[in-house]
Amino acid sequence: MRHTWASTLLSRNGPIVYVANQGGWKNPGVLLKSYVTWMPRVAPGRGAESATPLQPGAADGRQLRVVTVPTPGRRAWRIIPHMKPKIPWLPHEVQPGQPTETCPRCGAKKLMPWTLRRDPQRVTLLRTWVCTACQTTEERDEAE
Repeated sequence: MRHTWASTLLSRNGPIVYVANQGGWKNPGVLLKSYVTWMPRVAPGRGAESATPLQPGAADGRQLRVVTVPTPGRRAWRIIPHMKPKIPWLPHEVQPGQPTETCPRCGAKKLMPWTLRRDPQRVTLLRTWVCTACQTTEERDEAE
């Protein structure tokens, strides 16, 4: 399983040191010898020449980067693509006719009442308000 994972990451220009650490290899050099054919734009057998230290004199093998020619139109590889941060159990849309207020954090008029609970220490009702745009929550006292 780790070999499939390593070859997939290296074929997408994943960082060698990260792949070596996560895959359990002690030395990134071993990874370079075994998986050089999976690196794009690197000829087979030239893995040692394609890796250069980030700092002059960093010969310990810990700070290596792969020098590759970027493909036009290709973005840098990431594990998870950029997306809006959403917490799955918080509401993400306002229902028609639902009362809303302006969110103090993002300024959107999407702050809505969500849950009601009793605070055992103050013996009052607390209403949790949530913004569906930025997922901010705040608690306010609620009249009984």
